[in-house]
Amino acid sequence: MKLVFMRLTMRIFTLLLVTLLCQSFSFAQDNFQTYRNSRFGYSIVYPANILTPQREADNGDGRKFKSRDGKIVLTVFGRYNVNNRSLKAETDKALADWKKDGATITYWKRVKNYFAISGYVGDNIFYEKTVQRGDQYNTYFYEYPKTLKKRMDVPVNRAFDSFN
Repeated sequence: MKLVFMRLTMRIFTLLLVTLLCQSFSFAQDNFQTYRNSRFGYSIVYPANILTPQREADNGDGRKFKSRDGKIVLTVFGRYNVNNRSLKAETDKALADWKKDGATITYWKRVKNYFAISGYVGDNIFYEKTVQRGDQYNTYFYEYPKTLKKRMDVPVNRAFDSFN
């Protein structure tokens, strides 16, 4: 009986180990590239094996990146602070806009030069980070289905850390 139990335990352990290694390997295989915006001077990394860059905006303020099926979207752009809003006022406006769009805010934070907001809109997860640089705000949004949360954790965290 002990031998059967040990064999079963080893099989389960091996299966779990292989599953974890395969998941880690697939995340490690993301091909991250950097998008740099010369007009506003920001950059962000994105998984080129998941997202395809769309045409840059005519005014050069940013660009969208989409998955082949259109379910994952990264939008990044810069803008001048023409209304002369403080970071607090910009944060409050972003929170109000998300709520107006029916979002459930699950997290938000404001620090010295940026704010971050995340939550759900319908069946999608969204992340926003806006950085204040002098007289401008640079922003990115990630939006993707809740079912892809685990798959998108690494790309979203890499984008957050890289965006400046």
